[in-house]
Amino acid sequence: MRKATVRGLFAALAFFLACGLYGQKAGDFELSLEGNGVTITGYKGSAAEVHIPAQVEGIPVTAIGERAVYECSSLERITIPAGVTASGDEAFSRCSSL
Repeated sequence: MRKATVRGLFAALAFFLACGLYGQKAGDFELSLEGNGVTITGYKGSAAEVHIPAQVEGIPVTAIGERAVYECSSLERITIPAGVTASGDEAFSRCSSL
């Protein structure tokens, strides 16, 4: 492996750990850092209306993960910021009121 690649991996790992976003929570959201953005990996709240944040700790939210908002029957409306460009399979599956 090249030295530059190894340095890049260590830099990315240091950034990832410094941000503290691996498996962390912001309110009712579970998060992970993926590439240069945050992925919403879970929602554990019970609100009827949810606003996904555009940023978490200054890092843009870019994706909603697979089954991130799963079986949330109380959810009627969700606001997704323009920076979210991807959603995983069944991201909003079984949200009967959505």
